[in-house]
Amino acid sequence: MRPTRLTALLAVVVAALLAAALPSAAGAVSTTDAAQWSLGTSRPSVNVSYSFKNLINNSYVDYGKRTWGVDLVWGSSSAQWTFLPDTGSPNIRDHRRRAMNPGEKVAIYNSSTRRYLVYGSQTFGINLTWSSRPSYQWKIGSDPATGNAALFNTVENDYVAYGQRPLGINLRWLKDVRRDAQQNAPGSLHDASVTMSAQPVVQGFVPFLGYFGGGPGFNAVLTKVSNPANGTPLAFVKPGHSTSECGSDNAVTTLAPGKTMTADQMTALYGSTRPSLTQRIPFLACAGTNGSAVFVNVQWQQL
Repeated sequence: MRPTRLTALLAVVVAALLAAALPSAAGAVSTTDAAQWSLGTSRPSVNVSYSFKNLINNSYVDYGKRTWGVDLVWGSSSAQWTFLPDTGSPNIRDHRRRAMNPGEKVAIYNSSTRRYLVYGSQTFGINLTWSSRPSYQWKIGSDPATGNAALFNTVENDYVAYGQRPLGINLRWLKDVRRDAQQNAPGSLHDASVTMSAQPVVQGFVPFLGYFGGGPGFNAVLTKVSNPANGTPLAFVKPGHSTSECGSDNAVTTLAPGKTMTADQMTALYGSTRPSLTQRIPFLACAGTNGSAVFVNVQWQQL
């Protein structure tokens, strides 16, 4: 083989290896995509067992006991899911394997629990439950560009998608995922309240301390601090001073009830009119109250 041909062949091989190793931009999946599941095929069939792999967290959803919400867990790649066609009678089952028709309603059967996954209200987690009888309430879509699957429930009229939640498996309805993504988009404004708890008295004044911000991925800035109309006057302590100096105008900046901090006040306390919330910000003030806590309202902007 001539050197030039060998060089060309090596170039082709290297290019092929790189193409296989690097993910395709066209194949990238977003949390807001409906087609975010892999069944191992781009054209699913009825009466064939599949595993449900979510492409956001790269994990398989299986039947499994849990304390809160529907009994679903992230597990192995076991093929325990089957799409069953509607025969028109709950007592008759068509066992023939065939490609699923576009828009066809099917029941989703799980071989591990020997029940059907259906819509059902839950106190915690996504509104799904298990039924001993088939319910043909699912449509299985496919993205022609990627071959990824979409799980559409006709009762909820929405897609099952990956989404974090405090209790239950991390599955949500797609409209909720998209709503949160829009609300948390860069530039979005959010309101919150900060609880400032009473601290030991140092000298004459009752100090109150609270914090806001910080935490992984919290890329935001503080844009507004307000004292509720039914609050009490708050003397915020400037950097370099202590609560024992709350009687000195040089040591504090006062925020009356119903008022919002000015740009000068924000700068005096935090060094900026829009201080970063990447690290938590302290709220330290003196107040003439015997209560155990006082509150301020804040506004922050997602970056």
